[in-house]
Amino acid sequence: YHLLKNDPQAHVLFFSDKQPNITNKLRARLQRLVGIEMSTRIVFLPRMDEENYLHILQQCTLALDTLYYGGGANTVYDTVACGLPLITVKGTSHSGRFGYAAYKQMGME
Repeated sequence: YHLLKNDPQAHVLFFSDKQPNITNKLRARLQRLVGIEMSTRIVFLPRMDEENYLHILQQCTLALDTLYYGGGANTVYDTVACGLPLITVKGTSHSGRFGYAAYKQMGME
């Protein structure tokens, strides 16, 4: 919400989940949180092959590692490989610590 509010040019991209129900629930929750006007700047992309996925990542300004779920090892390392900054915090669960661990291995806190 804050990114969209503070940057009128910003768009937030999500890759759809394998399970459409998860994507639909997230879409509905975000629409309630940000309102109709800002929800037009939230884009859900379909699942895609690795080449196209990495091409999309290379076009982004930054990636956000979700607080409660975590990007997972592949997603974290994909952002690193693309030179894309990953905004993360050290989570309490296993999945929420991949981003933190990758940055720590690179000597970055």
